[in-house]
Amino acid sequence: MNVETYSVPVPIESEAAVIIDVLRATTMACALFDAGITELVMVSTIEEALKWKKKGYIAAGEREAVKIKGFDLGNSPTELLDNDVRSKIKDKPVVMTTSNGTRAVNVVKAQLKILASLNNLTAVTEFLKIKHFKRIALVCAGTHSEMSLEDFYCAGLIVASLTEGEEDVLLDDASFIAKILTEIIQPFDLKRSTHAVKLIEKGFEKDVDHALRIDISSVVPVSTSKNVFHALYKV
Repeated sequence: MNVETYSVPVPIESEAAVIIDVLRATTMACALFDAGITELVMVSTIEEALKWKKKGYIAAGEREAVKIKGFDLGNSPTELLDNDVRSKIKDKPVVMTTSNGTRAVNVVKAQLKILASLNNLTAVTEFLKIKHFKRIALVCAGTHSEMSLEDFYCAGLIVASLTEGEEDVLLDDASFIAKILTEIIQPFDLKRSTHAVKLIEKGFEKDVDHALRIDISSVVPVSTSKNVFHALYKV
């Protein structure tokens, strides 16, 4: 298995691509599926999302961290902890557009795309191990085309899990550095990342705390075409 890590989205082609946007798109995706949605379409623009909304999809998303006008949901995973909100989206399809995460999904080309976060870390790594991919690209969404510490850290944890007890996993330099990072800092250090600080300043500290929790979800959002994701669950 060859593992490559990208600190920001690039138009690569890979057998499997794992897209990581801890704050907050891929964390939100896990929360949506845990709340019972049927599918998740990830699009780059507000205009595309509105077209899906006209088809009956629940619209979720943000620009500059703030819920988009006319949308049903923002990009807040803790918003989905409310039972009234959960009841409105259960068994419904959702379309999402965000500043960074959905852009990353649309930039990358892969036979299979997987959404990863700290919340579903083990579920994703177990899925990757079972599938025995020859090449995996870990793609960090970053923030406005710059590296985000929390995404790179999450990638490092995935690398560490994939290489534990394995000798046939080949890492590129970025993957090796990401793995070393996980030996230096802890999840609570991520609250000092640039993006985390900005979200906290805008009143989303609960989202940040939620996003930094490891293994609270067993969902693995997977897409095989057209960036339409469905959920697989760890058995």
